[in-house]
Amino acid sequence: MRKLERIIALILLLIIVIATNVMDNTSFKIVKESIGNMYEDRLVAYDLTYKIHNEVEERRMMLLKGDVSSFKATNGQFTLAVDSLIKQYGTTELTITESDNFDVLKERLAELEGIEKTYISEEGTEEKELREKVEAKSAKIVESLNALAAIQISEGKRQLINSERAVKSSDVLSKVEIVSMIVISIIIVFLIIYEPKI
Repeated sequence: MRKLERIIALILLLIIVIATNVMDNTSFKIVKESIGNMYEDRLVAYDLTYKIHNEVEERRMMLLKGDVSSFKATNGQFTLAVDSLIKQYGTTELTITESDNFDVLKERLAELEGIEKTYISEEGTEEKELREKVEAKSAKIVESLNALAAIQISEGKRQLINSERAVKSSDVLSKVEIVSMIVISIIIVFLIIYEPKI
């Protein structure tokens, strides 16, 4: 009987240690994933929206200054740069809302590319009208980029909250683990020392 009690006490101790270890690992995994997501899918994506925004704004400034020759000369370079940034953005993990906004951005960029090709090839009377179309479409692209940037901020906050929750739950579990270990240790010591009177 005495051996059985000791075995049961040791098994309980082992179960508590394993269970708390599994819970701690789960909490740390959540924190690790949240931190990874904040960098890979939020900060990188935010940086990409910033770079696309700069490319678009640089083109708009050329038009506003009336620097048509530079605008025309850098068209291919602009298209390659933006396409590369869009491909990189597409590799990040997108939320449903973000994916919808990203699709709108790609459509607007494709429309801008078509308008710019027409603008570059046209001369004379329609030039002013085409320039206004390029500026209007660029403004819409900036709207899409701002929406995507806002999503990065809100998703980053959400990931941070998840990390904080995981850390707090891990902290609580570690305290419960310590108390449980103390209680079980006392029970084991009691079982080992206690000699039932027959």
